[in-house]
Amino acid sequence: MQEGTYPAIVRKTDLSTTQNGHLRIGVKLLVNGEEEMWGNVYFSEKAMHIARKSLKAMGFDPDTRSIVEMEDNPELLAGNECEVTVKPDTYKADGSTKIAFINPKKIRPTPEKLAEMDAALRAIKSEDEAKEAEAKDMERQMGDIMNPKPGDPDYKPTEGGA
Repeated sequence: MQEGTYPAIVRKTDLSTTQNGHLRIGVKLLVNGEEEMWGNVYFSEKAMHIARKSLKAMGFDPDTRSIVEMEDNPELLAGNECEVTVKPDTYKADGSTKIAFINPKKIRPTPEKLAEMDAALRAIKSEDEAKEAEAKDMERQMGDIMNPKPGDPDYKPTEGGA
């Protein structure tokens, strides 16, 4: 798998403890519909915020559910969609890659939302053009006031002029 960000589907989880005594949840994911890869969610003090974000991204709400559920049912999150960032595995010299981050699935805009944004962009262009035209008109008027021409009621010839 090339380095990048891809859609993924959770297949199963596997809970274990690291050598440091921290909980680790291995997550098997189908990445980009083509390759199964394992990612890890670590529960150290430093990684707890990332662990929470990753669990929520996979459809697990740590506020209402218990990790024990994943121990009892490794396929609890199977079928849930998320997004993963794949990076080179720096611990291996074979050029392999690993899942570096598990993130929420991107929500694509609806055609209606895109049409709404197109209209807003066009409207703002019209407003900007109107403001530009108004500014140019004001500039022209100021120029006329500051530099009257012969025939204008405020025209006064300069010394040595006509």
